[in-house]
Amino acid sequence: MLRRNNTFLFVLFLCLFILPASSYSTQSIYTIQSGSFITLPPAEKEFNRVAQTLDRKDLDFLRIEKIGKYFSVRLGKFDNRVPAEKLLRANRAHIGSAVVMKAYFKNERIVKSYSGDALSVTKSPAPEAIPRDTNLQVDKDVNKAPHREKTGPGRELFESISGKVNKRNYGDALKIIKTNLSKWPDSPELNGWYGAVLLKLNKPSKALTQLKKASALSPDTPDYHNGIGYCLFFLNKFNEAVSEFQKAVKLAPEHVDALTGLGIVYTRIGSKKKAMECYNKLKRLNKDSAEKLLKLIKNIS
Repeated sequence: MLRRNNTFLFVLFLCLFILPASSYSTQSIYTIQSGSFITLPPAEKEFNRVAQTLDRKDLDFLRIEKIGKYFSVRLGKFDNRVPAEKLLRANRAHIGSAVVMKAYFKNERIVKSYSGDALSVTKSPAPEAIPRDTNLQVDKDVNKAPHREKTGPGRELFESISGKVNKRNYGDALKIIKTNLSKWPDSPELNGWYGAVLLKLNKPSKALTQLKKASALSPDTPDYHNGIGYCLFFLNKFNEAVSEFQKAVKLAPEHVDALTGLGIVYTRIGSKKKAMECYNKLKRLNKDSAEKLLKLIKNIS
């Protein structure tokens, strides 16, 4: 019982003080996603539409990526959010339902890319009146579709949320998040922040719902898999938690929070060897987390 209580307190400490919504953002890029599709043909149709509509100067890194079971049409590759938002604002009339998101740029996932005259773009019919929704849902009745803001959430908004969370003003943070989710329900970052705050409030079931939505919108963001892993841990779904932490570590091998979480789960299921593997990786990344994990490992009988 003592070991279980120590484990719980350590994980609670991580969620309160170490686990932010974007703890590994330095390894990601910002990009614009104009749509995500179950099959390739509609993705190619969207790709062609964007290629035909936007000025050539705005088409850098236009591509189709195969991410999990989805084909995502993405545009641009930026080090921070500002230029991505600028490009989206300039082309909002042509890619109205697109969103700026964090993602990983991996050449092996690119199915098709734009490279000027080197690519022959297939002509496609005029774009449909029905808006494309980045979370794969399309409103059948345009007149009944909910109102969506024409500009995506900006950097200032996320800085405000982050500031509230860092001061542990979770109620204020939730108010900001909920208000803006009504405007941008398909923002992976807003859904991710929502889940992160709910987790800090010890509401893993509700947090899990939001983090899963964030992960569906941006499946290659390790922070969302990491958050899902902690939710599953608190819900005593240890095997599922291992799977999510492993996804995060696969995307970001030096993700401290995910390695720590993975090691913690291994201590709970009695896998000392695997927990030690996590500890050995953590030693060179974060000595404090490594030492706390080692204390849990030593309690394995």
